[in-house]
Amino acid sequence: MKINVRLLLITFTIVVLVTASSSLVYYSLTNRIITSEQKQNILNATSDFIFNFQLVMEELDDNYKKLLSENDEVASISLNSEYTDFIFTLRDDQYIDFDNFSAKNNLNIRSKYLTLIQFLNDNPNLILKYDVRDDNTYYYGKVISEEVLNEISEKIRANIAFIINEVPAVVTSSKSKPSLFSKYN
Repeated sequence: MKINVRLLLITFTIVVLVTASSSLVYYSLTNRIITSEQKQNILNATSDFIFNFQLVMEELDDNYKKLLSENDEVASISLNSEYTDFIFTLRDDQYIDFDNFSAKNNLNIRSKYLTLIQFLNDNPNLILKYDVRDDNTYYYGKVISEEVLNEISEKIRANIAFIINEVPAVVTSSKSKPSLFSKYN
């Protein structure tokens, strides 16, 4: 009888050790595979984001060139149905020339004597570009809004947050979009 108890105890100990070590190996390999997959997904989303953001920049440039080729007077350009959100020139290389200014209503403009630096400080969520034509420097751009981020977010299949001073300023809406890691949750 003593042999059966000893044999049973040895068998039980071996089973516990094998189970514990196989569980540890399984957990370690699974964790490594999931981490590797998440890193690859983040890398792919980052590459897709860069590519799609460059497309936004190209579309902004193309729209600006089309607008200026149709009409040289910036003040008479209507941007309501256009991709570009604002176009202006500067007066005295410092102040925004509101006689040569066109914009949508989604900008923060606090006075008619606004410098370029004040404009950028009041509107930190801008893509600002410039173009020199006929001795005039034209500034144009797009407001980074939820719509712009949602458009990119749908293409890259990941949520995006635009952060200003360590605070999320614009975040994509997560309606009907899978999270980057949703298959692991």
